Parts: sequence; C-alpha cells; structure tokens
Amino acid sequence: MKADERLSGAPPPRYPGTGQGSGGTGGTGEGPPEAPSAVRIAYELWCLVAVLGIGTTVGVILVMSGLQDTVVDEMLERFSGGVNGQPVTRADVVSSFHLSLGVIGVLGAVVIGLTWLVARRMLRGKAWARAVLVGFTAIITVIGFEGLLGFNSNGSVVLEVCAILQAVLAIGASVIVHRGEAHRFFYGGRPR
Repeated sequence: MKADERLSGAPPPRYPGTGQGSGGTGGTGEGPPEAPSAVRIAYELWCLVAVLGIGTTVGVILVMSGLQDTVVDEMLERFSGGVNGQPVTRADVVSSFHLSLGVIGVLGAVVIGLTWLVARRMLRGKAWARAVLVGFTAIITVIGFEGLLGFNSNGSVVLEVCAILQAVLAIGASVIVHRGEAHRFFYGGRPR
C-alpha cells in the first residue's frame, strides 16, 4: 500500500501529503510530520524573543540597581519604627534589595527558558503551545508598548529597545503561525 493510500474509515493524515502517520519520513511511520516553513520561521522568531529576554532582564536589573539609594531610603523611612519590635538597619534593607535583584534575574531566566520550551512544542505541532504563545504575545505587547511610550523604563535604552523588539517579533510570530499552511499543520486541515 502506498503512503498516500488510506484504509476506508481511517482518520485523515495529520498533515496533508505525509501519508497515514508517516511524519514526512517517506511512509516509515517514524516521528512527527516536518513543520512547514511558516512554523519554523515563527519558532525562530520566538527564539529571538527569548534571546531579547536576556536584554530585557538585564535592563530591568540595571534600572533597579540605579534606584537602589532611593528605594533603600524609602524603605528605611517606611519601617523607621522597626518590624515586629526589631529595628531595621540600612544593611538589612540593602541585602534585601540585592536579594530582590537576584529573584528578578532568576524569574527572567525561568521566563526565557519557558518561552523557548513552549516554542519547541509549537514547532512539533502542539496546538496548546501555539495558544500559550498567543498569551505570551499579549503580555509582551503590553510591556513593549509601555516601553514605546516611555513608561517604567526610567531612561534605560536597552530595556526600551528590547521590550519593543520583543513585542514586534512576538506579534509577527503569532500572525505567521495562524495562517494557511501553518494552521493546517496544527489541525490537519480541519476547519476551525
């Protein structure tokens, strides 16, 4: 039986032209179908979004570091009476501030890794991953437009540029992956 022939009553192939479960490997039945070029391009765009996430994370840490004296003074004033009967020293507040910068760095790394992992799942044809990335696009776009308008950046050019580029790339990737051949890759040509 040829790869393009199907038994009557068998479900349609997952991706047109690959045969019943052949995954584009010549009908051997091994592996998932090869992603069309639109999905590969969207994956590469999401990889760029993740790489720019490094710049965004570094930008946030730099902006926060520049505000250290202001934040420490404000916290000392706010907790001038102490916490639970214990006095609050400048060293306590500074160490807490540095700990928060470390947490920001770790959270940035987690988001970058999660973006890449979900993009890999999208490349393998997982429709849920495509949906998750649309959610990421909405969040990244809001953050990017804040950078475009100059909100919350405190003059950090690195942060503004990275946030805006991430938004543009994420929007592009989301549009590309929802069109024609890419849509059929996720749903096997079924109507929405």
